[in-house]
Amino acid sequence: MSWAHYLLQVNIYLLVFYGFYKLLLAKETYFTLNRIYLVSAGLLSLAIPFLRFEWFIRQPIAQPVYITVGQMNDYLSMVVVPENEGFFNAGNLMVLIYLAGVGFLTIKFIVRLISLKLLLNKGTKGLAFSFFNKKVIDNKLPEFRIINTHEDLHVKQYHSADVMFFEVLSIISWFNPIIYFYKYTVKNIHEYLADEEAARFQGDKEQYALLLLSSAFGVTPSNLTNSFFNKSLIKKRIYMLHKQRSKKTAVLKYGLFLPLFATTLVMSSATIRNNEKIQEFAEAIPLNQPLKVVKEAVAAVAEPATNAPESTIKLSTIPVQQTQLNAAAQDDDKVYDFVSLDKQPTFEGGMEKFYEYLKENLVYPETAKAEKIQGKVFLSFIVEKDGSLTDIKVDRKLGGGTDEEAVRVLSASPKWNPGTVKKETVRVKYNIPISFALADPKENTTADFVSSTVQPTAAPQQDDKVHDFTSLDVAPSFPGGMEKFYQFLKRTVKYPAEAQTNNISGKVFLSFIIEKSGALTDIKVDRGLGYGLDEEAIRVLKESPDWIPGSQKGKKVRVKYHIPLSFSLTK
Repeated sequence: MSWAHYLLQVNIYLLVFYGFYKLLLAKETYFTLNRIYLVSAGLLSLAIPFLRFEWFIRQPIAQPVYITVGQMNDYLSMVVVPENEGFFNAGNLMVLIYLAGVGFLTIKFIVRLISLKLLLNKGTKGLAFSFFNKKVIDNKLPEFRIINTHEDLHVKQYHSADVMFFEVLSIISWFNPIIYFYKYTVKNIHEYLADEEAARFQGDKEQYALLLLSSAFGVTPSNLTNSFFNKSLIKKRIYMLHKQRSKKTAVLKYGLFLPLFATTLVMSSATIRNNEKIQEFAEAIPLNQPLKVVKEAVAAVAEPATNAPESTIKLSTIPVQQTQLNAAAQDDDKVYDFVSLDKQPTFEGGMEKFYEYLKENLVYPETAKAEKIQGKVFLSFIVEKDGSLTDIKVDRKLGGGTDEEAVRVLSASPKWNPGTVKKETVRVKYNIPISFALADPKENTTADFVSSTVQPTAAPQQDDKVHDFTSLDVAPSFPGGMEKFYQFLKRTVKYPAEAQTNNISGKVFLSFIIEKSGALTDIKVDRGLGYGLDEEAIRVLKESPDWIPGSQKGKKVRVKYHIPLSFSLTK
């Protein structure tokens, strides 16, 4: 979660909580409860974005899921040439404006604190105010004891802590008008509480109101203090002093805060945090590296902009370099990805034969069985020009001997048919996950084959199972084939600004279910990169057209599918 995304969420929650206060609580005279509510609203607005309650919105699949060897058909690599908008694009300008506001208000806040410190050390002539445990009251003021009682309450109830909290919050959220309503309202409530106590001490509200009026022409020393002489609040303070107290039944309104809080949590998990428009807007604002933005701004002003070629986002056509290749290797030793091939490498007899090979040769390690280790082993390898598999690596381990077993089976694999570029055989990078899962003891299957059953919450129909590729007669496919899928990705994927700014690249591993209708559901990130890349990968798959569903024995079935999307930046 980027700083911009966090800040947007905080200010949305501030708006929601204040709207509730204004609608139901503002007219009530339960001032202490109002104070607690507003301070809690500020604190919760800061905390809620970090709370995750996905169980509110996620419903598990109620059918058994059978997973064996997951196919990772094609390695998709995105290369982004960032747009040459110059430094002063909308995102950078917003960062500069935000930082300028924060800087200005921070300096102003510090100056006010210094001024207040000087004021506390000066004489007290004609003044009456408090700041934390410090009171400044001219003992020559009329009704000194009543004013002292008023300021005493400010000190005892730590009203200055509220003021300082909202001052800091208003610095980081200065662009949100709602924060100024919080500040104004909280200061009002402080005065209402102190006036209640002072009027009770005097014993006559009318006389106390006259004291307020007679003091209305005093000088307010600082906005950071709780001052008895606050001219702008006098009228409201007198009004609230005489206002009829709220009925006890009004307390029930405060009980609505808990369901409101629960609603905001659900809203956070289900709507705001994952809202694509909010994320897209936040990603365009590179607030995570403010110093870098400032340096670039200085550099942009100091140096004239140069023309650059038109920006593009395209599927990779550059080779994936093998780590063990000699730096001086010839072009015919390059390792290619799938997108740049004329013909992809294939197992002899097709992928169905490869699945059969895995089924016959994979042995579930005893250690993994004993420790009940289940999950996916993500591997990569190179299909050489002669069809042999080399450079077999485990990209993501599972343990319990499963990693070694996956490598062993791939190492023993028969030769493949190599890939070609311009009718010449080439070396090709390949990625695949092998999923190990123990069988349900209730079923007549052996644990030596990679298979699993997730126990359903209710007895499902057999035809609602989620199948894997090995158990299918016809595998699901994108309309027009995988080349069309690549074209769809090329049109749809946008490299998140935050990932570009932080130079983030790598693979996002995803899984999803292709329903009988061809729709993609249960889209999940099995291993993510962050910085908006996971969300972008999910967004693109959600926008995918319906696929052609898989079938078994002539019937359409639900199929589990795995795919990695690899994001990389050009240098």
